Amino acid sequence: MIKGMLDSALVARGQSLSGCFRRASGGESPSIDRRVFWLTAWVLTLVLGSGAFASQEGRLPVRFEQVPEGPHYLGQAIPVRLLVTAAEELPVIDLPEVDQVDLILVGSDVRPITAGAIGTMVHETNLYRFDLLLVPRASGNVLVPAIRARVGDRQGASRPIRLNAIVPPAYGRPPWFLGGVGPLELELIAQPEAIRLGESSLVSVRIKGQGAFGSTVRPTLRGPDGGTLPAEIEPETSLLDVAAPARTVTDRVRPTEAGTLRLAPVLVAWFDPETRRYQTVSSTSVSIRVEDPPRFDPAMIEVATLEEEEPRAIRNDWSRWITGIGMVGVGLFLTVITGRTVRRWNRSPHRLAVRAARRIHSLEGVTRADLAVGAVVGFLHLAMGRPEGALTPPEAREAIETLTRNLSLADRVGEMVEACDAIRYSGRRIDGEDRRRPLDEAPAILNALAHARLYEARPDTGRPATGHNEPSV
Repeated sequence: MIKGMLDSALVARGQSLSGCFRRASGGESPSIDRRVFWLTAWVLTLVLGSGAFASQEGRLPVRFEQVPEGPHYLGQAIPVRLLVTAAEELPVIDLPEVDQVDLILVGSDVRPITAGAIGTMVHETNLYRFDLLLVPRASGNVLVPAIRARVGDRQGASRPIRLNAIVPPAYGRPPWFLGGVGPLELELIAQPEAIRLGESSLVSVRIKGQGAFGSTVRPTLRGPDGGTLPAEIEPETSLLDVAAPARTVTDRVRPTEAGTLRLAPVLVAWFDPETRRYQTVSSTSVSIRVEDPPRFDPAMIEVATLEEEEPRAIRNDWSRWITGIGMVGVGLFLTVITGRTVRRWNRSPHRLAVRAARRIHSLEGVTRADLAVGAVVGFLHLAMGRPEGALTPPEAREAIETLTRNLSLADRVGEMVEACDAIRYSGRRIDGEDRRRPLDEAPAILNALAHARLYEARPDTGRPATGHNEPSV
């Protein structure tokens, strides 16, 4: 194409490009040949340079600064930094969803590279740095797909990352190891610290540090002697604060006797990837004061004498009929309200979860799995109008996450449905403590659903449930 353009230009001057080159090879060197030669070089430079510039403008440079060398462990928060070169507009990065690893964005900053101006037009080139954490959730070879970045019509992608995640060694692993890799600190909090018998207190274990990302197992609350607490313990939430970083695990504790309920210090172990040894940290102990409710005192009852009652009976005799009519009206009103409340109570997904949690304690095997899956299906039908039918683990995890916005609870429900499907359709017992745990924890998971806050519209009322719970169960 370029040669054709030059030939056309030279033909107009009575010459051709090929002829110029032939004369140049024959030793002739007139001034016009030199001009044609430099014109050819200038056109080639202009065309090729503009093509390279256009290609550079269409592609957004995206790369990783450095990936830490292994070994990498299951549950370890691995820091990586993504670098994007762009103009003054902040790039948007798309983090892929991977089952085997969690990708967490923890921060970003910008560093200027160059700046220039032509007249009133100012052009900047900046280096945008995005700090990420990779947390493997499965052992073995883990592939992190390319991370894409875009600014307007320009986009680019990094190279994939391959990690080899290994399980922390079993040798020397304490029973209170929750899966955390990296240092951590503990804090035990009870709110309120003074209650009456029959009331409950929220006890939270706050795990702070890098080990919080992998500490997904709930810690155990015990008494001063290491035994079971004289209280009913219901799991509540497990929330991860990425900025801190910290994980707060909360249980609802309802004492069964008056006095002082003493909670022993909570022990949590974490794995040190540098020394390849386990370290144990401890929290402080917490006490909850439990008071008896006020007792009935017959001496506080006032009894009127006969002389005082006779004038009062005569004065109020005319109002008995009015009182009776009013009581009948109140009774009819309460009957209507009670009927509506009972009908709504029977349609409550929280009540369904409570009943299922009570029944599942005495069941085992396929019967237990059928009841657990049926309870989740019924809960989703009453809470969000999902048709009753087959429910896969990903569907259960997505629906519970949409309803409660609780990622931990959604993962537990998904693991429970997956374990139940394994025993329902294979007809065999589940081997392995990790695979059997979701089914063993089915009562606790259903109790957590019963107390979960819903954030979607209820099909029976049409009103949003954000910020409201069902009646206490």
